[in-house]
Amino acid sequence: MSKLKVQNQWWLDNVTRREGEFYGWLGGDNDPSRVAVKNHILDEKYSTMLDCACGGCAGYIDGIDYTGIDSTPYLVNRAKNKG
Repeated sequence: MSKLKVQNQWWLDNVTRREGEFYGWLGGDNDPSRVAVKNHILDEKYSTMLDCACGGCAGYIDGIDYTGIDSTPYLVNRAKNKG
């Protein structure tokens, strides 16, 4: 089995029962690294953002043309439902 298939299977097996833990790994909206990235994007007046391995789209910034990419169907559908 390829590494990508192994990774995808792990997420399929674990994401719904460990979702709270997963979001804990990412840090909250006020996590210093997340704030620094958002401030940089806003300070530079970027109009678009590509978020690779976006997970739950925690990097989303209102007013920026945001595109998130993830290989885990559950997380992609969850993000689509958020809008």
